[in-house]
Amino acid sequence: VLIRPVVVEKSPGHVLEFRFEVEEADFHRLPGFVDATIVKAINASLASKNLSWDFSKTLTRTVSLGATFEEIEALTIEVAWGKQRVGAEALALVISFRLGFIRKD
Repeated sequence: VLIRPVVVEKSPGHVLEFRFEVEEADFHRLPGFVDATIVKAINASLASKNLSWDFSKTLTRTVSLGATFEEIEALTIEVAWGKQRVGAEALALVISFRLGFIRKD
């Protein structure tokens, strides 16, 4: 089974999706063309499954600073974008953040 992580831009942010695919299968006592037909059916079913992490939603926050700063009410942290890289030994997820401040009136 091949598991492919992909960063997808969705409104209003980015999502890390995991896509699954069976590359090949060998069922005992079945001819090869039947194996291929079964693999196609399994992959069609897997394509409709959605395993994802909405990291934009998870990591976007507004943090109240209370009375810590006189002029500033809160810190805003927003996800700008994300990218993934898959290597032989690791999955790397790079996320860019935008930081801002909400001023007191």
